[in-house]
Order: sequence, then structure tokens, then C-alpha cells
Amino acid sequence: MISKKEYRKNKPYWDYQRKVEFNREDAMDHAKTFDEDVDLVFQHIWDNVDPVDYDDPPVNWVPRNKKYQIEGEI
Repeated sequence: MISKKEYRKNKPYWDYQRKVEFNREDAMDHAKTFDEDVDLVFQHIWDNVDPVDYDDPPVNWVPRNKKYQIEGEI
């Protein structure tokens, strides 16, 4: 979990890390819709996503991975 102090101190870094995580979650959600090996489909999707095309997470988005959650979220 990211402390509020750490988040404020390194906001651009953490915002980008959270953006990457949002897009990873989105790719995994899409991979789960196929009747194939989820990990293989995810890897194929993720390998073909250009970071320039990453979507911004919604303001109220909370990462599933606690490593990217900001103290006080949820």
C-alpha cells in the first residue's frame, strides 16, 4: 500500500504505475472472456498494447493489487 505521504512525494511516478496497473487489470478482464488459456491470452494482449495507448483509470478506481492502493482507498 502506498502511504499518502509517499504518494504526494512521488505523485507522477505513482500515477503512472497505477495507470499501468489499471491497463493490466483491463487486459486480464478481457483475457478472461475467451475460452482459451487465460494467461496466454493475457500475455498476447499485454504484449501488443503500446504504452502510448494506455487508458487513464477512472477517478474512483481502486486497484485490486494492494501494492498500488493509496492509503485510505476502499
